[in-house]
Amino acid sequence: MANVGDWLGIPNTDLRQERAPESGARTITGMGEQERPSESSDFYPTGAAGWVREWDGHAWAQSIVSDPQALALPQWHRRPLAALVHGRFLLWFGCWLVAVALAVLFGETKTTLWAVLGGLIGVVGLLGALLWMVFRRLRLHEAISMKALIGWGLVSGVVAVLLAGSIEYGMNVLIHDETRLEALTIAGPAEETAKILIPVILYLAGRYRDPRAGIALALVSSALFGLGEEIIYLVRYSNPSALVGSSTFVDPDVFAVALRPFVEPFHMLLTGFIAAVAWRSGWVRAKFWPALIGAWLIAVVIHSFSDASQELAKYVPLLALTPVAVILVTYFFVFRGSARQLPPPGALPENPPPWRPTLPKERTGAPIGAEAPAAVEHTSH
Repeated sequence: MANVGDWLGIPNTDLRQERAPESGARTITGMGEQERPSESSDFYPTGAAGWVREWDGHAWAQSIVSDPQALALPQWHRRPLAALVHGRFLLWFGCWLVAVALAVLFGETKTTLWAVLGGLIGVVGLLGALLWMVFRRLRLHEAISMKALIGWGLVSGVVAVLLAGSIEYGMNVLIHDETRLEALTIAGPAEETAKILIPVILYLAGRYRDPRAGIALALVSSALFGLGEEIIYLVRYSNPSALVGSSTFVDPDVFAVALRPFVEPFHMLLTGFIAAVAWRSGWVRAKFWPALIGAWLIAVVIHSFSDASQELAKYVPLLALTPVAVILVTYFFVFRGSARQLPPPGALPENPPPWRPTLPKERTGAPIGAEAPAAVEHTSH
């Protein structure tokens, strides 16, 4: 998998302390080749001077240990304009420009093919850029092979689309139309269950229990679900002949084609959050199910609230902006707040502070080396 890491521009940084760990390395049994540790079990700097934390090859321990020799990570220098030349930004922006151009062309010709192509290209660009960013921050290529990721991710995404679509279509038949009731009680639970179903089944079968392997599968599954949902939205009211010829088809309109791609990453954020919380809890605390159910409930509430606000926007136009606010809050506080706990030691110097693990309050274990310094305050970035 080294080629994947090189293609993503992921450097190989080793922060290991020049000492053996106080306790023996954790023995990992019952794992497939895809879950071998990417960095050996040892104590590594945490980012705060005077403290180290054990990394067992798959996840960070729940406590930190005093070490006078541990140095703080170099100060992070923010360069916002540098993002404009990142490959992932260019991928997103280039695809979005193409989507906008095709949306305009659709508006002029009313040929549904341009709407479908524009919507798909816009979604692929944004989902691809988000996947690229998270893979780089968490070095997910170290935890699961690309073959397994694509294979199981494809299976999971297809199952999610079919399962969620069947449930929602069945409810549509029962209640005869999409209503606020469906938004509040059906779409959120059905979709959040469908997207995480195959990764959970694999976990129960003893496969891909590494926290980063779990979130990688969840992200690919939800990305493919988002792509499938985009296709459904684009063609749900059309007919096959409309895809290759002129049509009076007006939904999706120009704005839907241009702006809908910004909505689909919402699926990745929610499912990635569930996996980040559940898989890490299962590995570190052996409490997979409580974490899974709790994170799933949070994701369902957020999802249902966003859907309900779109329904209520018919009566209160200002609520149309609510989904955008929900997506931003979900990324910065829900998804990133959980996913930031997963980067391996070598990724910390390359990650900005919001993508470094927060330090646990628990300080246990005997000091390493000389007498420990006085306790210092730690702030989460």
